[in-house]
This record gives sequence, structure tokens and C-alpha cells, in this order.
Amino acid sequence: MTTLFAQTRLCGFGDVKFGVLWGGDPYGMPGWAQESYANTVHIPGGNVNETFLMGLSPLTITYDLVLDTKDDYRALAALQQASGTLTVYTAMCELAGREVVLFGQAYTELDNTLLIGLSRQMVRVDGAVECSATFQLDEVVSA
Repeated sequence: MTTLFAQTRLCGFGDVKFGVLWGGDPYGMPGWAQESYANTVHIPGGNVNETFLMGLSPLTITYDLVLDTKDDYRALAALQQASGTLTVYTAMCELAGREVVLFGQAYTELDNTLLIGLSRQMVRVDGAVECSATFQLDEVVSA
């Protein structure tokens, strides 16, 4: 069963507001992921391996969203591959950002966030649109 994690549609990207859906563990959500790039090479003829550390990927996360209307979805789709401010419910974000309080709830604003893309679009019978959105942080933010 998928539930609306943040009851109000105050999460958003740029000027587009949406709700975040979560069908997993009711006590937690996945965090931002960051891949470690490393390459280990075995030295032939010996019992030696050498590991080359080549850096970290950008932080990324995918949220399932619900937008109130098709127009809201189209506005979000127009922002794909653009940088903006991602606003999420503070309870679902482990990163440090600018905290704001809206209608008694704490939200975190993350500047310099890219909307990488949208997938799994589904129009509901009430006219709302559900989709998955992948975001990437453009800069390093301390956790």
C-alpha cells in the first residue's frame, strides 16, 4: 500500500509543488545514495592487490511523487535536466540544508539540485498524476 508521506503538497522543485508517496517501511525512507568508485587490481605472481580510489558519485535519490493536476506534471516535466531548489519534508531528508517552517511543519530546502528525469507516469482517475523523479545534488552537502 502506498501512502502519502507528507500530507500537504508543500514539497516541491522550483515552483512546482507535489506530495511524496512511500510504500515501504512506515518508520523510514531511503536516503540519498552515493556510489564509491574504486578499482582493485591483482598483481600477477604475488599475493598483492592494489586498490585505486577514484572518487565518489554525486548524491542521488528517487522519490515517488503525486502532483495534483496534469498541468503540474507538465510543469515538472519541463524542469527535467534543470537545476533548482528541492523542498522536502525534513523528516525524510538526512542532508543539511536551509530549514523552513510552513504551516507548523519543518521542511528542508536543498539548492543546486538537478531533476535528472521522470519515469513511471500514471494518471489517476481523479486527475492527479503519479510519477518517479530522480534528483541529484550538484554540490557536496554535509550529512
